[in-house]
Parts: sequence; C-alpha cells; structure tokens
Amino acid sequence: MLINKPTLQRWRNQVVGLDTKVPLGNGMMATAINFDNAATTPPFKAVINSICSFAPWYSSIHRGAGYKSQLSSHIYEMARYKIASFVKASP
Repeated sequence: MLINKPTLQRWRNQVVGLDTKVPLGNGMMATAINFDNAATTPPFKAVINSICSFAPWYSSIHRGAGYKSQLSSHIYEMARYKIASFVKASP
C-alpha cells in the first residue's frame, strides 16, 4: 500500500522536529536524519502537549499521600490499564 503525499505530509506535521536543521562539520546546515528510532524516536506533538500540560501536576508515583502524588498514581494506573487492554495482557 502506497501512501500519497498529502497523507504523508499530515503524518509528518504531527511529529516534532522532523525538519530541524543541524550544523554539519563544514559549517553548512542540513535537515537532521534519525537513524536510530529505537533510542530516539521523534515524539508526536500531541505527546509533547500532554506532557507539558501535566508537568505542573506531576509527582512521585505510588510514593506519597499528597494530591499531586495521588493524581499522578491514578493517571499512571489508567495508562497501564489502557496499554494492557491494547496488547491484551492480563493484570
């Protein structure tokens, strides 16, 4: 299945940093190429936005009785549940 250019561009527009220019050894600038997605997969913009919006509320998971810790623990457990359901894992 081939992906048409408009569809590909819509996907590319959702990822952070794909068109970032980096300096080369000769002083020129070029678009960065990501050769190691296992270690440094560029994030989706929606992921970065979610991280930024939750960052003020983040606290240690399962390590405190305060509001932020309880909230972080709850969200963590909800994420675990969603992922487990997606991969059909048993608790």
